[in-house]
Amino acid sequence: MGSNPMQMIVVLVSEGRNFPKRPAHLLVFEAKFDGELLSTDGVEHVETPEVVQELAWQINKKNLQQHRLQRTPIKILCYAVDTRSSAKELIGYMVIDVRSAPDKPVKKWYHLLNTKYKKSKPELKVAVYIEALHNTEGGDTSVPGIKNADTSAVDVSQLKPELNDVEGVFQLGPPDRCKDIFTLSVTVAFAANLSELLPNAGNLSIDQQGFYFFYTLFDNDVLTDRFLDLLEPKMTAERASFHLCTGDKSLGNATVSLASLLEGDNSELNTAAVLEGAFELLPPAKFRESPRLQSQQPVVGLSIKLKREEPTVTATQQDSGMCLTDRPNSPEPSAQRAQSKERSAPDTADDYSDMFDSEEPSSVQPSVKPHHTNNSAPSSPAKASRGGGSLTTTSEHTQLSTQPHHYEFTLQLNSIANVHTDHHIFIYLRYRYPAFGSSAPFNTHPAVEVRRGCEHTLSNSLCTMDFSMSIGELRTTLSQNPFNVELWQYDQMAGNKYMGQATLPLLKLLSSACHSVKLHNKPAHQRIQTHTLPVNSSDNQRIAELSATLCLSDFGELPANLVIEKAQSPQESQVSGTSVTSPTKTPEYRAALELEMWKESQEKIFEQQLKEKESRMILKLTEDFRKRDMERELLCKKKVGENESMQQELQKMIQQLTKRENLLLKKEREIQQLEADLRHSYDRKLLDLKESSRRLEQECDHKLSLSKSKLEDCEEQKTRLKAELEAAAAKHQDLEKEFTSYKEQQGNRPEVKLQSEINLLTLEKVELERRLEASNKSKAHYKQQWGRALKENAKLKESSDEEAKKFAQKQIQELELMKQRLFATEEREIIKSEKRELADIKEEINRQQKEKSESEVSLKEKTTPVAVSTSRINPALEEQLKRLQEERDGLLRTGVFNTEDEIILEIERRIRAVIQSIDTET
Repeated sequence: MGSNPMQMIVVLVSEGRNFPKRPAHLLVFEAKFDGELLSTDGVEHVETPEVVQELAWQINKKNLQQHRLQRTPIKILCYAVDTRSSAKELIGYMVIDVRSAPDKPVKKWYHLLNTKYKKSKPELKVAVYIEALHNTEGGDTSVPGIKNADTSAVDVSQLKPELNDVEGVFQLGPPDRCKDIFTLSVTVAFAANLSELLPNAGNLSIDQQGFYFFYTLFDNDVLTDRFLDLLEPKMTAERASFHLCTGDKSLGNATVSLASLLEGDNSELNTAAVLEGAFELLPPAKFRESPRLQSQQPVVGLSIKLKREEPTVTATQQDSGMCLTDRPNSPEPSAQRAQSKERSAPDTADDYSDMFDSEEPSSVQPSVKPHHTNNSAPSSPAKASRGGGSLTTTSEHTQLSTQPHHYEFTLQLNSIANVHTDHHIFIYLRYRYPAFGSSAPFNTHPAVEVRRGCEHTLSNSLCTMDFSMSIGELRTTLSQNPFNVELWQYDQMAGNKYMGQATLPLLKLLSSACHSVKLHNKPAHQRIQTHTLPVNSSDNQRIAELSATLCLSDFGELPANLVIEKAQSPQESQVSGTSVTSPTKTPEYRAALELEMWKESQEKIFEQQLKEKESRMILKLTEDFRKRDMERELLCKKKVGENESMQQELQKMIQQLTKRENLLLKKEREIQQLEADLRHSYDRKLLDLKESSRRLEQECDHKLSLSKSKLEDCEEQKTRLKAELEAAAAKHQDLEKEFTSYKEQQGNRPEVKLQSEINLLTLEKVELERRLEASNKSKAHYKQQWGRALKENAKLKESSDEEAKKFAQKQIQELELMKQRLFATEEREIIKSEKRELADIKEEINRQQKEKSESEVSLKEKTTPVAVSTSRINPALEEQLKRLQEERDGLLRTGVFNTEDEIILEIERRIRAVIQSIDTET
């Protein structure tokens, strides 16, 4: 296995913290990986428990890679065990991913999940790493599991199976060197979902030829008994499987690799190597459909076992007439051995790990049993044979008077009721009865949730066992071996818990009424009974009631004629039936004596072989040690030379580093000097920038105060115009009243004079209406200008703030640029240029202010009214002219309006009209 080395997954539990102190309690940690559970020794339950224990699983590199791809986790459970009552309490757990496991231990703190100590929040310091296992013999490429002193020199090309017809075995390798006998057995336990393999899923009609399994080993095909029903296949648990066929067509096949039988530490195969599980049956390529669900896949349950046979007495004892042990005659065992077939779904193989058992049934009864007769004749050959404890043979054959019967025992667990529990729990039933040839336990599945006082039906609880036994042996077996059905509580977190058991009354089944039926196309006598049995706990208290149906079918005697060959010489056959021979002269005694002598000689040979093997191993280890010592010495010399060369290189590097360090110190001092100069210049420029920003802020404040004063003037002008508007309205009303009174007074004047007065009044009325309309328009315009002034004020303020920010940002950017300049002369020139720019800006601002003031003065001079002779001017027109001129000047002084605005133009038009009216009068 050089291409697939073995490795160890190691979990190191170092210590813990934040645990509460609990006297009389121990902390136990269990780690579960790939269905295998390992636990540490108990440590004291204190605040900081010291564990320092390792748990390890041995696995090959390929399987480790597979677990990493499947993200198989390692689950560590923490329990508190009470030392007084042995009660086990789950504290918490943690889950660690195998993918993150390094090659060296790296300890990390992990919090316990779902812990009962929620206040303290306990933690564990755990390291998970992969440790490689190195072979002690570097050149060993032999298959592990079969180690022999002589097989190292066997050529692989000679390991071809050859059938030995004499001994009934397959020979692998040279017969003079490969003498160990191994037994490979294949057992078909169950099959499920076989109907999925048919090309047409809707056609489940029974084929008259039936269906059967067969497997091929060493180019030999072995077939099982045929069955007709694919939905519920009934078949004897024979040791043959892999292909499902009907006629000469294969519906599906499963390939099982036997390499795992030779992995692990069981190198000598002293104990049986077992491969068990449910294997998927794949249909032929042309009938394959889309992928099915896990529960619908056709599977066949197999149990494959490989073990070494013990040394047996061979043909060397045949000259004494003895045959103690038979060699296996074929790869498939006798069909008359006790078999059991258990109907269970394949998807429960993971839930109940002991569905199959790796050991052979301990109570398998052979088909041939010596018949104990009541004949009192002392010269009976059969009795003499029984005295020796073995079967003797001669040329004479005697048929047994009684034959073993073929029985089929069926157990159906119907329901369970009145379970004494305080809360809802999941339960399942478990039993096994080795006396009927099945040492593998049977579990009902899936687990059923039960409630107090209710009756619950059990699913998948039917089990059928086939066995052969005589009537007397059956009664003796049933009386001496009770059939117990155990009740278990199913719990994934805390583990399954035993609750109690019920005993089936099998003896009552023999005394029940017998009915003749036909089963499996064979006549049989059947006895059926249904019982309601109490389930008692370990303290003999009733905790539930179990309803079970028992059925025993008798198919009659086995068809084969079983004979015993008498082992007497021709001289002994002529002795009278009444003669009595000495016990020490019987063939049985001589055979036993020879057997003991042979055992002693074999023990001596075995001890001698062990000594020779030990000496060879010591010589080999000594040679290996010498070679490794020389390799270590050469490696040490090589490492010393490498270290000396590395030391010289290090000295050169130290000298170079010293020179570089001095150079770096010199450059560091220069950099410090430059940094001090830059800091001094930076502080000086920062003061200048602060001073300039302060002056700019004062100017902005001054502009803001001017804007506010202009806004106040606009408010005052608005108030004054509102007052003038009200006065004009009052004056209009007064004129209306005067006009009315004047009209009444002038009612008696001539018509022409009245008409002229009327025209004059009409003109005045029109003028007054026009003025009223102009006042209203100016009022709306003033409101609009007021809003515009507010907006412009806000814009001015925002623009001043933005200018200040931009200026400050610009100054910051200039400071950053200044940091990068190295020469002070250039910085002084930049500062001078900035001062000149600031002076130019100030001069530009002063010039603009002077131009603005001059423009206002010129505007006032232009708007000064032309002197008119007022000697003959109407006072009303003069007053109106002054008022209009004051309004125009006030609006222009605000700075909001200019000479091109509509309201200024309207006022100018009115002024010109008033001047024209004055000129006409003069």
